[in-house]
Amino acid sequence: MLPRNVLAIRSLVGSSSEVICKATSKNSNSFLLEYPPGAYTGMRTIDQKGVLDFSGHVVRLANSLQQIHFHDPHNSNIIGSKNENQPRDLHDQTNNHGYEGAEPSLVQQGLAPFRNVETLMQEARQLVRSGLSHYFQLLHQQEHLLSTPHTPPPEPLNLPPADQEKQKQHPRVNGSLHKPAPTTRSILDEAKITLLCTWDFTTGSPTFLAHFEPLKVPMTRRCKVEIHGSPRDHATAKDSQWVRDRGLIEKSLDPDTNEALLMDDSQNVYEGLSSNFFAVVDGTNGRGTTVITAPLEYVLQGTIHRAVQAICKQENIPLVYRFPNLKEADQWRGAFISSTSRLVLPIETMVMPDGTHKLLPDSPLVEQLRAAVAEECKRRVELVLD
Repeated sequence: MLPRNVLAIRSLVGSSSEVICKATSKNSNSFLLEYPPGAYTGMRTIDQKGVLDFSGHVVRLANSLQQIHFHDPHNSNIIGSKNENQPRDLHDQTNNHGYEGAEPSLVQQGLAPFRNVETLMQEARQLVRSGLSHYFQLLHQQEHLLSTPHTPPPEPLNLPPADQEKQKQHPRVNGSLHKPAPTTRSILDEAKITLLCTWDFTTGSPTFLAHFEPLKVPMTRRCKVEIHGSPRDHATAKDSQWVRDRGLIEKSLDPDTNEALLMDDSQNVYEGLSSNFFAVVDGTNGRGTTVITAPLEYVLQGTIHRAVQAICKQENIPLVYRFPNLKEADQWRGAFISSTSRLVLPIETMVMPDGTHKLLPDSPLVEQLRAAVAEECKRRVELVLD
């Protein structure tokens, strides 16, 4: 199979930089795991040439870089257990990746331009423009090559009548049972863009890259989620170390599960592995409905979370920042998750920590927010390609 994804790498040439693009078969997760942990963000295109809230993503990338302190794993001391057991200080948002001490001066100097929003905006625009142009060129070339079928259809299986009936009930492909239906599908006309900025202690220089692949979107109007996992540390910084940490949770999910929700010992629900979480409850004195979501200092506020925030303000929908708690789930009038690829996705089924399944109501308010956010996203598109 031809590689359809693209990797764009910023390379220094003298005092200026250029972008080198190449095709790759690796997906965004594999791409992030291949490089040292660093700040990252995920974007999506709208009508190919535009990127949803491009500036907002770059600002978040710069903010994450400011919070993350990089240390050479071969020449640093690991933070002891005494520090690890201390309660989290919400006013100390730095993430040292488990190492103590000040960040080396070489790293501070090398990353200073990327921690500056204005400079990073210019670098990111050049990187994304070059990579996105290369991605769609590659896609169009492959569509042309694949327009003529090269593989003959498989021969029908010569089965006895009894086995033919089984085949109808359990269809096989190339002799193996069909896998469970996926919860997402790829849209070739739109791209998912992942930016990563980190420090390479091997070369002693910053690394700034972008990965491009087909955008995956939900296949169903409502989704299934599982309550699975604990809240992450340093949630306000989008650190690619989280991609490593969440891997075990992702592997344990049912094939038809769209997302895992993170919960603490008090059964407070924080966010999803790659999404924000909202619940709909009765309003004060039973009047109307209110949207509740975790306080912002405990989660990573995504692009669509900000859109939901804006819509609630415009439409006078009460939005309260307090933890949705599983003990109150029976009173929820609906719930949804939000992310760049999902936009607003209502939740139909929650798999509770004890394995039981809870069905949530189909909320008119969630549908209202879903439609309004989709329109709001169109207004937040920034043109990247001419």
